[in-house]
Formats: sequence, C-alpha cells, structure tokens
Amino acid sequence: MRENREILARYESAFGKPATLVKTRCFGKWAGSTDYQIRIGDSLLGVGNSTAGQDYLNKHIEEVIHVFEKFAECKPEILEKIKSLRPFDDALAEKMGLQKYEVLDINFAKSGQFIGWFYVTLKVGDKIINHMTTGLDYKIRQYLKENKEFSLEGKKYYTAGGLADSMVDFVFHGSGFSTKSKMYTLED
Repeated sequence: MRENREILARYESAFGKPATLVKTRCFGKWAGSTDYQIRIGDSLLGVGNSTAGQDYLNKHIEEVIHVFEKFAECKPEILEKIKSLRPFDDALAEKMGLQKYEVLDINFAKSGQFIGWFYVTLKVGDKIINHMTTGLDYKIRQYLKENKEFSLEGKKYYTAGGLADSMVDFVFHGSGFSTKSKMYTLED
C-alpha cells in the first residue's frame, strides 16, 4: 500500500495530530506478511495486515477513518442513545443497593495504548471516570458502520470480568463495575 496523503490528512483531522503510515514485517507464524499501522503522535493505531490482500487493506483503512469522522457528526445522537439505556441500569443499581451514574460525555482515545477506543465519561457518586468496555466500543462502531441500534433487551446482569462481586459499586449497560478499580478506566 502506498502512503495516501488524503487518507492520512483525514486521520490528522480526526485525532488532531500528525499521522504517518507505518509498515512492520512480521516474523514466526506470520513471516512474509506486513502489519500496517497509522502512527498518530506517539501512538500506533493498527489498521490491517497484508495477508488480507491489498484491496481489503485499502478498504479497511478507509472504514476505520470513516468511523471516527462519522462519530464527529453523530456524537450528540450517540450520547442520547447511551443515556436512554440508563433506566435499565438504575433499576438494577437500586435493586442491588449500588450507586447510580450520570453520563457526562462520550469520546474516543486520541493517544496511548487504547488509541481509537470509544469511552464514556461518567459521574458515579463524587468520582468522574472515563469508562471503557469492549461492549461499548463495539456497539458504537456497529452503530456508526451499520446503524445498529443500542439495546439491552434480554440482557442479564453480570459482574465485569476480573472484578470480585464485592468490588462492584455501579452498573453500566447491565454489568457491574467498580470506581475503585482502574481496570475499565481510561487514564488521562
């Protein structure tokens, strides 16, 4: 894949930092293939591997930036959709004697090891946290790519992986989380 200035300019616009294409030769099982990433500032955003073929790689790089561009347009709408799921969580929190949350904002990480991940800023009690989960990231991406609705229909409560039930102090999207743990928190 040739470095495409137009595509890189779109990444720069979305992330607010210079973007360059980085190619890395693979070794071992993947020897002979190449990983492609977009370097944004000091962070790397993985965008594909040459084993998928040049056409797929070009299409995927375009899809990745399209998600971030569409997010800028749809952010207020997505924020409202996330807020609309709160009554489900409030009912669970009340039943379990846990804290309720307030949704303050939603965004995506523009640097660091979680670059490109979507997260929500919550106020839980007196704490403000940038909360991220694979489920939230996936739902936002599906909505931006395919207009799939946010829904908790049929959702059963569970404690988030890696947390003990005794640590849980709030419920988000039907799962128990902890303001005391940094496990699902994006640090600034």
